[in-house]
Amino acid sequence: MVYRQQTDQRIDNTTYDMIVIGGGIYGIMLAYEASNQGKKVLVLEKDRFGSQTSSNSLRIIHGGLRYLQKMHLRRFFESVAERQWFLQNFRTHVFPMKCLMPLYNRGLHRPGVLRAALLANDILSNKRNRGLDRTRQIPNGKIISPREVIRFFPRVDRQNLTGGAVWTDAFMPDPKGLMDEVIYMACRKGVIFHDRVKVNGLKIKNKKIYGVKTWDLSNGDKCDYLGKVVVNTAGPWCRNILKYAGIDEADFFYPSLAWNVLFNRPALGKTAIAVTPIKKNARTYFIVPLRGRLLAGTGHQPWDDGKGVDNPQPSDDQIRSFISDINTAVPGLSLTQAQIVKIYSGILPAERRNTSMLKCSESIIDHKPEIKNFYSISGVKFTTSRKVAQKALKMIY
Repeated sequence: MVYRQQTDQRIDNTTYDMIVIGGGIYGIMLAYEASNQGKKVLVLEKDRFGSQTSSNSLRIIHGGLRYLQKMHLRRFFESVAERQWFLQNFRTHVFPMKCLMPLYNRGLHRPGVLRAALLANDILSNKRNRGLDRTRQIPNGKIISPREVIRFFPRVDRQNLTGGAVWTDAFMPDPKGLMDEVIYMACRKGVIFHDRVKVNGLKIKNKKIYGVKTWDLSNGDKCDYLGKVVVNTAGPWCRNILKYAGIDEADFFYPSLAWNVLFNRPALGKTAIAVTPIKKNARTYFIVPLRGRLLAGTGHQPWDDGKGVDNPQPSDDQIRSFISDINTAVPGLSLTQAQIVKIYSGILPAERRNTSMLKCSESIIDHKPEIKNFYSISGVKFTTSRKVAQKALKMIY
């Protein structure tokens, strides 16, 4: 790059079509999609790309089965299409994985209810395998007998077991590796990625944004970058970026804590297992195999704004409760805190302050008339990050 001196700063002479602030999956995918439209894009990330919440998911790319319960059909169809896209384009990072949910005639987890849900899922997603070779296709779901459940999952709680629901989703063992591949694809189309660069100001004139001010955390250099459009995809830090513009979108991102735990225990098999402890308002947890070990999730709790979001971690009490739930749901598993290898935690947007109820869908905001050419994006799911990027670009251009 060619720089020129400007007081104590430098300025990149390039004027980018778009500057993206934040290098999680939403910022990376936005840059990739913009490059497909021939845009000159710069992405700035204060840490390492994809090192925060995007790398700490449960690694399941959901096809939207759970959205049928509340008839969120738009989200269902989007999830099916995006799961198909990931399976088609990332052969070394995304694979089909069977999921098993033991059924006990409790609530919605009854064979009759799940049989209808699986049938609706298969009918409504009848084009889900278009373009996929046989080894990467998603088969129809089915209800299996208690004996078959035990064969799949010997540790299952057999008391009152009435069968099991089996369906297939997609699994990505290495989210960071997948994001690196998207970055590589975008770089080949001319996108510039800078990590360890913190945005510490916005360049605004006459209520129109035209660039950003940055601080290079690796060497202390300051630099201005010029852009026709600036998009804030900084996730939990998005409101910090908004403050540089004098904007306080208080309801744009209410933080909630999510975490998954890797245990030094052998995986329960090659299948993802969905289990629910018998207690009031219990949540369903998934236990998945990760490099031969047991990964369990996802725990959710409200997160206090005052704690900051740089290193979010569940408390010891929350971890104890999480482990207790899973041990209750899987008799004889006997997980302990001493067996924890790693806690994958991150901040996701909640529906309201001081709640763990996640937002139903993404938020894409055009900040005019306060500031022209300035946008913010907040998403919930890794699965639909590309679709959200496409929606944002449609709004911007």
